[in-house]
Amino acid sequence: MSMSTSTEETILLIQDDPVDAQRLLDALARQPEEAPDVVHVARLDEARPHLERGSIALLVLDLRLPDSRGLETLARLRMHDPRTIAELHRSVTPARGS
Repeated sequence: MSMSTSTEETILLIQDDPVDAQRLLDALARQPEEAPDVVHVARLDEARPHLERGSIALLVLDLRLPDSRGLETLARLRMHDPRTIAELHRSVTPARGS
C-alpha cells in the first residue's frame, strides 16, 4: 500500500500486522503535506525493490516479521543505504493465539 506514487524520499513501513500497520499509517497521514511519501509492505522481500532504489528517508521496521531475524535484518537492510534512519518496533497487538 502506498500513500503516494512519487519517487522522492520515502518512509518505508515494513509491518505484517494489519492493525499495527494501519495505526502507523494513520499517524503518518496526520503529518504536514511536505512530509515524505509512505509505502507499506508486509514482508522483507517486498521491501527490497524500494530499498534498492535508494530513496528511503526513514525505515520503520517490525522486528517480528516472519521473514526477519531482528537486528540482523536491520544490518542487512542498512547495506542498501547506510544513511537510512531506522525506527524499530515490535507489534503492539497481542500475538494471535495468546
